[in-house]
Amino acid sequence: MMKNIFALLLIFILYYKSYMINHIKFEELLGKHVSKFEDSIGIDFENTLFQKSFYYISDEFTKKHFYGMEYNMVDIITNEDQKVQSISVLFRKVIDSQFYNAFIVNYGEPDHIQVVLNKKEIKEDYPKENNNDFTRNAKKYEIELKEGSFNEKPLYIIWKKDNYEIKAFLRHKQNMSEITFSIK
Repeated sequence: MMKNIFALLLIFILYYKSYMINHIKFEELLGKHVSKFEDSIGIDFENTLFQKSFYYISDEFTKKHFYGMEYNMVDIITNEDQKVQSISVLFRKVIDSQFYNAFIVNYGEPDHIQVVLNKKEIKEDYPKENNNDFTRNAKKYEIELKEGSFNEKPLYIIWKKDNYEIKAFLRHKQNMSEITFSIK
């Protein structure tokens, strides 16, 4: 009996610790020096590729979670004083209802849920790379949005807070999403 209680207590402590580690309050890092951001995300992230504002986990076995969704990339924008202006968490899946429901417990109902009403292709381009046979297809769309609900597969979900804004961008066809915390 005592072993069972001890085992349950240990599981609870590990779960709570994991929950606290995996639920960084990104909004609290806005306006802080980039070093504070780096301390908060931990040593699993690197920023040696691309630009110095792009942090990623190179070890495919290391997993980070934010409201139950796995992520391994974070992008930040800083000002000239190296103060964090925005933080984007990139997910390899579309934000699901479990994430959304947990998120609104902490941040409240969103101010806007925008769904696509109409989508019209306005330009298609096939630029060719210099001295290469490589071409890419670039399309430009005009999108008309309307207010909707989470169940209507939104493109954007927006929370406007006193000192910051949260904007979720859901790309359903690509099965990707990102959530950005930014200073107003």
